Amino acid sequence: MSMVSPVFCGIKHCGKSTLGKCLAVALKLPFTDTDTALEKEFLLRTGKKADCRSIFREYGEEYFRKLEADTIRSLSGGCPQVFALGGGAASNPYLSEEELKGLGCWIYLDIAPEIAYRRILHRGLPPFLKDADDPQKAFLDLYEKRTPRFRELADMTYVVREGLSPLQQTEELLKKLREEMKI
Repeated sequence: MSMVSPVFCGIKHCGKSTLGKCLAVALKLPFTDTDTALEKEFLLRTGKKADCRSIFREYGEEYFRKLEADTIRSLSGGCPQVFALGGGAASNPYLSEEELKGLGCWIYLDIAPEIAYRRILHRGLPPFLKDADDPQKAFLDLYEKRTPRFRELADMTYVVREGLSPLQQTEELLKKLREEMKI
């Protein structure tokens, strides 16, 4: 049986990149953060260096989502790797269900909204929350809106808990993957 690419999805700051990198090391696979890949694609297309927040803010959501879709399409179908998707990728209107599911085995990182919001505050509010009258309410609304889609796409759910190191969580996740997904 060939290795299927693990694909992490979940709300902003749930640990997709952190756990994705750790799992990639454990599985001896490359790691790809689609936000980082999107930034590289933006640089190739425009000659300008910008992070995802800046691209979203300066060019708008439609441009961002189209660029995200193109980037994800360019990554699919290659050698197995571990993917960390941007928080909105699962609901990107420019990607079909087949394109999304074709990336690999979807792992939903289920995190309590209060933990995720606390992590967001630590890093600074992103543009889509910064302009809200009540950023916490806007985040909770987004959490409630996106969570059903993450659950729908997930082949497996892993509950992110406070108090465990990324390495401890990766060990738990790897055990669960081997039991449930037979990797």
